[in-house]
Amino acid sequence: AYYYDKGEYSRFDPRLALVYHYDANLRFKTAGGRYSQFISLITFGEGMGNFDIWVPIDETLEPSYSDQIVFGVEWEPTKDMEFTTETYYTDMNNLVELNKLQTEEAENAADPYLTGGKGYAYGVEWMLRRKEGRWTGWLGYSLSWTKRRFEDTYLNSGHWYYPIWDRRHDFIIMANYAITDKWELTGTWRYHTGQGYTQPVGVFAGRYGTYGYDRTVISGELNNYRFPADHRLDISATYKHKFAGRHDAELNFGVFNAYSRRPYWRRNIDTDENPVEIEDIRLLPILPMVSYQVRF
Repeated sequence: AYYYDKGEYSRFDPRLALVYHYDANLRFKTAGGRYSQFISLITFGEGMGNFDIWVPIDETLEPSYSDQIVFGVEWEPTKDMEFTTETYYTDMNNLVELNKLQTEEAENAADPYLTGGKGYAYGVEWMLRRKEGRWTGWLGYSLSWTKRRFEDTYLNSGHWYYPIWDRRHDFIIMANYAITDKWELTGTWRYHTGQGYTQPVGVFAGRYGTYGYDRTVISGELNNYRFPADHRLDISATYKHKFAGRHDAELNFGVFNAYSRRPYWRRNIDTDENPVEIEDIRLLPILPMVSYQVRF
């Protein structure tokens, strides 16, 4: 049960989780519940560089909430191996988006947020993990869908759309090898579906100005295209020891994005050029990393 004083909201979130032990190595589980949230994620979208911030709600906004149900299986075929799989469905309500049409200069400025959004997400996940031995690690895969809608708003004309967080496939391999009691090698390879973005479908020329005709981009449906799928390899070596003779410590040497594949981050469109120029902004290339950690 929650009480949120800013808006004087009271919420009750019932939840239930059950596990059935078929035998010592096989378990079936299910869970369901409601989850209220008194902060909202505000994304500025592609035009602002994909900066996302979390903001608390106030008395002008209803708290968001979701209802979720999960079914899963856990199986340990051997002492050192574990396989888990889950499928889920989540229903989302009272979603909030930044109103990009708001203008501070206007005398009657539009509301700063679009409210009352609905959404859903569903999918399946599985993981195979080795827990013991010099070689440890896991394989994981996720297949998921998510959609949102802000009815009776300008956002995608009030129709359902895929948010930028919709990612169809996500596959991860992580392997760890203990060379000695002090030295370990780790490698992680990840493949996932590219992020969605809004692809323009055309350009039209407006009034004639000092530098020629003003050109305006005509956008298609929200997030109507995707960037190409991405994959990346990270590797590292860790030296474990005692700091000052008694505190656990680790010295880590690593390489981020080992084969320097640079995924797409955003796409800029320059309408000052004729024809219009498109510039793809990519993420970081290969980077060395060094870190030191002490546990007190």
